[in-house]
Amino acid sequence: MEAPFTPTSMQVHTSLLKLRPSDFEGRFDASPEHVSPTRGACDETPIVIPNIKSSQFRNLMKVVYCPPSNKFFLSLPVITSAEIEEGDAWRKFIFYLDVASLAHEFRMHDIEKWAKPRLQSLVHTAARKISDGLDSTSSDDDLGFGAVPDTEGGDSDSIRSDPEDITYEDGSEDAGESDNDVDGEGAEGEGGTKVENDKTGDGDDEDDYDSDEDEDFSDSDQDSSTDDDTDNENDGQDDSDQLIAAEDSPIFRFIDGIWYAREISDAPLLHGIRNILQCHCGSLPTDLLLSFFRVPNLREKDPSTFGFLFLLLLEDGHKTWNRRMFTQMDRMAFFSAQCYLTPLPDSLKVASATPLFNKPESAKKFARRFSSNLTRASCIQNCYQGAFPFWQQEFDDAYYDNVANKEPLVAIGGLTTIPSRRLRFSEKLRGVNCDHRCYLRMLGRVDRDIQGLYTRLAEYYKPIA
Repeated sequence: MEAPFTPTSMQVHTSLLKLRPSDFEGRFDASPEHVSPTRGACDETPIVIPNIKSSQFRNLMKVVYCPPSNKFFLSLPVITSAEIEEGDAWRKFIFYLDVASLAHEFRMHDIEKWAKPRLQSLVHTAARKISDGLDSTSSDDDLGFGAVPDTEGGDSDSIRSDPEDITYEDGSEDAGESDNDVDGEGAEGEGGTKVENDKTGDGDDEDDYDSDEDEDFSDSDQDSSTDDDTDNENDGQDDSDQLIAAEDSPIFRFIDGIWYAREISDAPLLHGIRNILQCHCGSLPTDLLLSFFRVPNLREKDPSTFGFLFLLLLEDGHKTWNRRMFTQMDRMAFFSAQCYLTPLPDSLKVASATPLFNKPESAKKFARRFSSNLTRASCIQNCYQGAFPFWQQEFDDAYYDNVANKEPLVAIGGLTTIPSRRLRFSEKLRGVNCDHRCYLRMLGRVDRDIQGLYTRLAEYYKPIA
């Protein structure tokens, strides 16, 4: 079997696919009815799987054919240990994502049921370690778990009856939230961005904002013109027209994870993977940031990620925008956005539970934002009020001073720090002991408000022809 469009191709003898006809029949034209005697048996007549990397399919094949009694599976518990090492966290993230997403695509529901809770637990428990582990990886070739042992006599059905195949309890879904509305985004249209700022700081109208996806984003031909003094402003950076393809970077696997989480309407998984990506992008060089910003249909498919990348590029200022890799249309859009966003307009500061713009005055007022009349009194005191010191530590006076600053790009810079602050806040929240897992519900609300903000910011990128 050959997976095209990758530096290396992969061949799997068709006899392996025939061992599990219930898994592969009709999916790769590999069933006995469709496979000729020679198809898949040699390089000249391969079975081609489009748009899938060889490394991804190898990971799926490990789960299908590796004996469940092998120690390989014993090292993959459903609940991730907090002591997991960074490199191991990144490798397992890729493995679980590959298995879960391909199993979903090929309708292998039992295998997806095995992989998905492990992916959810890993993202929830080891987000920072996944990101740090990526830094030591240059390509998918570094992600191997070792060769798959001899599988003869193995029973893949045992994998699917794994007693650890429990549903990961995310606990962050609010009552009445639609599975299809994974970001909690409103359906009121673009008018949602015109809501007045909550001057009192109360967050009762937490759902009164809109984060609808924007129109398609299309690239234009790059403008080779640049100012005469651009070379002196680049601080020694390469000013080449050539950009690194985002798809060739290991970081793109987070984009793959976002697509999968959206496909299955898993809001906690989507927010978790997106937060890792946003934290990681904060330290990327401009050329790679621009490559991710130009991922086809990103603005349409995940406007909040597009909005955050736009924010990072906007923060860099005009010296960066004058580099040759930016088009004239880019420059005009960035200069226009800088004008509209200095200072931050009230239309951006829509009412929400999460106090992203107005500093909460007390633990009681903070708890009131996230709780309701149905919330247990003990949870209000222990969980929601107990989270207030954590919020103060991460969203400190410096943060609120920056987002209120009227100087060019200062407030923009403050908004780019939200993902890293959110990650540290979530790590502290995990220490709150509650049988009702209130911290997950609170974190879900925070995530929806943050991503709603970045979605609204995406609307300020308006290419001017």
